[in-house]
Amino acid sequence: MWKKEFEVESERLTVSINDVMNDPDGMEFKLKIALPSNSTLAELKEKIAGRFSIDVGDFYLVKNFNDQEIKGQNKSLAMLGVTNDSMIKVVLGKSKSDGGFNVKLCRAQLT
Repeated sequence: MWKKEFEVESERLTVSINDVMNDPDGMEFKLKIALPSNSTLAELKEKIAGRFSIDVGDFYLVKNFNDQEIKGQNKSLAMLGVTNDSMIKVVLGKSKSDGGFNVKLCRAQLT
């Protein structure tokens, strides 16, 4: 019996996400999403969209450890480096186009 449970569990992937409605800055990853380990990014986004009742085009996903947007809707989560127990930040807004970059500018003035 334990062997069958182990096999079933090894074929699943569980990621932690922020509650985008109550924690838009992604400071806490209390919500869990479980799906088959061969799932694509599009399938993960569909699950998240259903959980929050938002459109899949109204948010994008970011790897929490490096703030890098996860791109490649039809790629498997494994190909994108998403592993079991990964923390994924849900960010409201439109995804950057492939090949695009985020640039953060700041201005400092010394007196």
